[in-house]
Amino acid sequence: MTNGHDDDRWTMQEDPSDPDGYGEGEADGPPPLPGLFKRAGMVLYAPGDLFAALGPQPAVAGIIVLSALLTAAAIAVVPGEAFGPAGASADELPFDPAWIKIMVLGAGLVGSALTPFVFTVISWVAFRVVRRDEATFGQHLAVNAHALFIGAVGAVCMLPVWLTTLDMESQFTFASLLPFLSDGFLYDVLSEMQLFHAWVLAVASLGLSSLDPRRTWGSTALVLVAIWIAVTLAGMGIGSALGSAFSSAATG
Repeated sequence: MTNGHDDDRWTMQEDPSDPDGYGEGEADGPPPLPGLFKRAGMVLYAPGDLFAALGPQPAVAGIIVLSALLTAAAIAVVPGEAFGPAGASADELPFDPAWIKIMVLGAGLVGSALTPFVFTVISWVAFRVVRRDEATFGQHLAVNAHALFIGAVGAVCMLPVWLTTLDMESQFTFASLLPFLSDGFLYDVLSEMQLFHAWVLAVASLGLSSLDPRRTWGSTALVLVAIWIAVTLAGMGIGSALGSAFSSAATG
């Protein structure tokens, strides 16, 4: 493994001696690590090649910052009125929706920075401790941080919908692919599961499975999907409990 002084892992610069980001490299060493912007693109179109270089040379900081900035930029473009209650005019609101927009922006920045670490704690425990994989926490973090860049791309892709509907809760979910599905528990669960999150998990599964030659993409994906469903159900349960508590407090 090379150290931080030998490559551009913590910068946004490409290797000047290898502008294409691949190079020939040493016969017995990993491929040269591409620069930040090339890595961001490779998450979308060549994740296998990316993880072949990233596994032996974990890089984290740059992609986390880029994801946070891209997410914040997408939120910043949306007009302030989209952050107030649906159907309410600015004159009817007891507060300025711009303040909510600022809080959502802050939450987007903080969330983008923290999510890779939270995701990695879960994945590292599941695969290193439970499944006895050999990858390090840093390798898991590098894979997850790059896979989660897809979530920032998803925020940009949602912009036309947010600008048209002024509804920040609109998302591309599995429920949106099944308009014939009637209301009920299954519909509620699928409404919480975003398509871009599925893409994140597919790419993360590829990267995490590449860290241990004993593992396959399919078995890794099954574990991550199970975790995703469990987290979704837990979130729904917590949300329902909080909603009931607030309703009781309001009517009590």
